Amino acid sequence: MGDGPRLVVVAHPRSGSNTVVEMLRCHPDLTILNEPFNEDFSTWLPANPDYLAQVTDVASLDQVVDGILVAYSGFKLHTYQLDMELLAHLLSRRDLHVVFLRRRNLLEAVVSSFIAEQTGLWSAWDRDRDLEAYYTDLVPAPLEDVRNLLTWTRDNLAEVAAVLRARDDGRAIELFYEELFLADRATRWQQLGSLWSHLGLSPCTDPRVGRFLENATFRMGGRATYGRLPNLAEIEATLGSDETGHIGYAPRIENPDVDA
Repeated sequence: MGDGPRLVVVAHPRSGSNTVVEMLRCHPDLTILNEPFNEDFSTWLPANPDYLAQVTDVASLDQVVDGILVAYSGFKLHTYQLDMELLAHLLSRRDLHVVFLRRRNLLEAVVSSFIAEQTGLWSAWDRDRDLEAYYTDLVPAPLEDVRNLLTWTRDNLAEVAAVLRARDDGRAIELFYEELFLADRATRWQQLGSLWSHLGLSPCTDPRVGRFLENATFRMGGRATYGRLPNLAEIEATLGSDETGHIGYAPRIENPDVDA
């Protein structure tokens, strides 16, 4: 492992966490393992252990995490990958810095999850053809399923935030996708600077960091891609709100009470 701090990146799906992991990996003092508690982690590479199967309680979680930290500076996980009791214990460990990455616009994140499930494309850099070609045959996302995932995500993130607020050691930082990837250039770089500062690291000078932060092609949502979801306007009209977000690229329905 590198000489940097020990850390865990906790995020929800479609929050830009893969890009954050790649930026962290650019730092010479960090080695980050991506999603060791993913249910499919052991199938990605022949040598990957089934870490999730080894976790049955707090003691076994600590044992697995300590083993990971022998070889890595830290790791990323999604909030759904551990039961809340175990996740809360992990995020409360005082030997770990926590980077909590989330989106303010949860509706767009949830819709993005349903679309990615259809296309199989989770990261833009994994594509093998034009980006728009992945979205030509989208089918409607079940409205009730979208509603249920939106509610679960909102409540789950509130629980995680409450756990981190209870820490009094200054080792937890909350970052938002919108400020890190969608804001003006100065704000984006300021947010990245706050991340290095939180971890006690000097800024990373690897030019790949700027590529990840600046390159708009890594962002897949838009009218020409996600905008092709057939019932996107219905989802926005029914579930869009100031609390959990609106779909900025959705066509509008003048009267949402009329069946689409």
